[in-house]
Amino acid sequence: MSMRGSRQAGVLALLMAVFLLLLAAGAPAQVIEATITVDAERPGVVNVEGRFTRSAKRSDKKTFFVTDEHAGAAGLENRFSGLELLANGENTKFRRIGAGAFLAEKEFDAWRYSVDLSPAGRRAGTAHISRLDGTSGVLMPEDLLPLVGDVRSAAVVIRVPAGWEMYSTENRRQSGMFLISDVKNSVVAIGKDWRFIQGSGISPSLAIRGKWHFADADVASFALQILGHYEMVFGSQAAGRRLIVIAPPPTSAGAGSWEADTRGKTVNILMADTAFATQSKQRLHEILRHELFHLWLPNDVWLKGYYAWFYEGAAVYASLRAGVFLGRIRFDDMLDTLARTYQIEASSERLSLTAMQQQGNAGAASRLYARGMLTAFLCDIEMLAASGGKRSFETLLLDVYVAHKPPAEPVPATEAVLQRYAKYPELSPIVTAFITGDRPFEWGVSLNKAGLEFADGNLRVAKRHNGKQKALLDKLGYNAWRRFIP
Repeated sequence: MSMRGSRQAGVLALLMAVFLLLLAAGAPAQVIEATITVDAERPGVVNVEGRFTRSAKRSDKKTFFVTDEHAGAAGLENRFSGLELLANGENTKFRRIGAGAFLAEKEFDAWRYSVDLSPAGRRAGTAHISRLDGTSGVLMPEDLLPLVGDVRSAAVVIRVPAGWEMYSTENRRQSGMFLISDVKNSVVAIGKDWRFIQGSGISPSLAIRGKWHFADADVASFALQILGHYEMVFGSQAAGRRLIVIAPPPTSAGAGSWEADTRGKTVNILMADTAFATQSKQRLHEILRHELFHLWLPNDVWLKGYYAWFYEGAAVYASLRAGVFLGRIRFDDMLDTLARTYQIEASSERLSLTAMQQQGNAGAASRLYARGMLTAFLCDIEMLAASGGKRSFETLLLDVYVAHKPPAEPVPATEAVLQRYAKYPELSPIVTAFITGDRPFEWGVSLNKAGLEFADGNLRVAKRHNGKQKALLDKLGYNAWRRFIP
């Protein structure tokens, strides 16, 4: 990290005055107080300064941490410059001790630095980190503010150039301060060229940039349809206000390529449009089906630790199912996706799902999604078969959600989810073989129960099937298309 940067005299004093007024009004105590200012002279740069409050649990008051890697985006420390650590308003010397880690000579309570958020050719993980160009951007306080503990609250003033607007699900005071309960789940879209549509009721708010082959009204319509479907799955709305942010990628990308991040109650999509309107709408619906699922799992439950082995595969499979039942894809399309995924999985290294998520490379992430989706599909078949169609994989999703949504106490995630699997004896072989075990992926027995067969790389409905198989096929969505016949 280079040591250049500029100071903003008086900002901390002003921030403290506002903050004390908020405390007097009964606002909850914050761990961090900060100001984030878009630098008018350096496009793509924000200047950040602030302090730790007395409520910040800092076991080591000489060490300073910033995010260096997140969701495939590495080397984030290199975006920081001009770092200063202050004790009672005076600079204290420090040295770098690791990626994103610095050790001061004495205890400090305040800091300031600049962060370069310009795209700079970055592609991988762009949707998961703060970004800013000359006219707009998306700020994620998690990678802009210092790291303090597992859950961090903050009082943050964001200052933008004249004519720029700000959109967020966070609680914003008239003073312009955002009171953020959990920095890890916070997103603020800023800029002057967003088209904003205020949501109400189940409808989310929208912040959209760029020209597309779909209309803004299509986004609202698709989101409302998909949210309604998932509300039936989970039995309730995902709590709180929702915001969908859609923008083109900051650097060139192939037609139809996309990245997305669903953080807290905000779905943040970077998408390169396709050549034709039909393709564009289909891709948008696909992205929203996946990302809106995450408003429930994992974002609306209290579970500790990383368990993408469960919720990412569940999201992919739930998105396929939703596509069939909402009439966006055919049942055969779902089978084709499962077949292609099975062929990839069959030729891959053997690893359990729970072990696979520990590998930090992009290839392992793709395999995690693939095996997770196939596992969810097998769970669906086995639960439907064992219950005569009375329960399905959606039953398991609802079970996990109801057991662990707030105000439930946070518990270790993998252990908690596996306890829900253990409620259903028919899932025990799947857990042992593929979730905690590393056996080759086999699905022939389960496919037969559903009246399906896999041959020559194709997954299809068998030519002959009995009554139980027909009933199970219907539950999987085989005849869902009939609902859409005029």
